[in-house]
Amino acid sequence: MGRNGWRLPVALSVVAFALISAAGAGEKGASPLRIGKVTVTAFAESLNKPLERAWCGAVERLTLKDKLLLSVDVELTVEWSEKLSRARVDGKDVQLLNDKGQPYPGLRRSFGRLDDGSPSFYAYRPSNWKDKAKVKPKKYAAMFLVPRGVTSAKLQIGKAPPANVTIPQRVETPQPPPAAAPALPARCAAVQLLDAAVVDEVNGRARIGREELKTTITNPQGKLLKIKLKVTPIRGNNDDNPERFSYSTNDFGLSYGDGAFVLAAGSQFRDYVSAYVSGSLRPSRGKWKGEEMTLYFAIPAGLKAARLTYLMTAVANISPGGPAVK
Repeated sequence: MGRNGWRLPVALSVVAFALISAAGAGEKGASPLRIGKVTVTAFAESLNKPLERAWCGAVERLTLKDKLLLSVDVELTVEWSEKLSRARVDGKDVQLLNDKGQPYPGLRRSFGRLDDGSPSFYAYRPSNWKDKAKVKPKKYAAMFLVPRGVTSAKLQIGKAPPANVTIPQRVETPQPPPAAAPALPARCAAVQLLDAAVVDEVNGRARIGREELKTTITNPQGKLLKIKLKVTPIRGNNDDNPERFSYSTNDFGLSYGDGAFVLAAGSQFRDYVSAYVSGSLRPSRGKWKGEEMTLYFAIPAGLKAARLTYLMTAVANISPGGPAVK
């Protein structure tokens, strides 16, 4: 539920970012952020959820009659320095303003759905920040809901000088979900399947106040598939730092049958299973080391074959209850 108590039942795979109240910024009150190229695309309809959270291939659409959903893609630069290693802006400080200086509703993605208000943005100084020729502009996408007929607005991001924005009158049609999973972008990581087994239950944990209680996780409709894998980065996947590779439970999915798809129900964390685990890796002396993970998926009883996916790309075939097929 949003701050104003309303929710849009819709989501695009676009995130509204907010920038900059810099930690350790040099001159007081000055913003290290500069807005560069701004591209605006208008939509009158949108898919409900990003593809990686699709309901087993089903699609839901939002259709707008008197409003437009604006996707605002921005290139911006951060003036890094010895004193500035981290930059942050609260979401309320990213606004698209009308000619009277009043903001249009900004949107953010929350658990796969659009919610009101932009999220905060954190940026970290890259290792090559002194070589300005190699530091690429940061890219992010903001979302705003505007009435039809509006032709211009002003984009305000923190204390950066604002940018005038032209709102196109041509309304685009969202691209349909691809029939097949896209290829891994530039092969950012190699995923090795180490083991697969079917289990009835695993240990979980619940926190009530300061007390932690043990729980048991089961699948009332079938079984749990336990998958052990190893992720080895080929390159960094973090826009802020090319020498950083981020991963999480939600990067992995399981497809089976005629279009069925589920995300991991949880990941092993110490002595129990957590619904969400994330982390990051850095190269050591120029070489990436892999990270082992154990994931759990809810599967139908008697499932004979499935495919493990990473970023919606099939990386291994699995025979639940039998030997893993790579």
